[in-house]
Amino acid sequence: MLKQVFQTRYDAFLITGSRSAGMEAAIAGTVEAGDKVVGDGYFSDLVKLHDGEYFSVPMPRGEAVNPTDIRKKIKDVGDVKAIAVVHNSTGTGVTIH
Repeated sequence: MLKQVFQTRYDAFLITGSRSAGMEAAIAGTVEAGDKVVGDGYFSDLVKLHDGEYFSVPMPRGEAVNPTDIRKKIKDVGDVKAIAVVHNSTGTGVTIH
């Protein structure tokens, strides 16, 4: 029923594991060698592990990444395949709005 819940026609998968298991699955299923990814820092090592290029948007610890900064980084980098940000960090208590 996940397709119905998320209102998608694509397959949806429930991952039972740690946060990093979900992050790894997202990157492994998306990033190929040479792909450019912009993000908030959490995904840096995973993107590099899959031979992607990671372009981090600076973000002070305990604060959410600014969407305007993400847009600027995408424009500066060009040809970006993916944006990788953590919506809610339980470690810092930060949620992106």
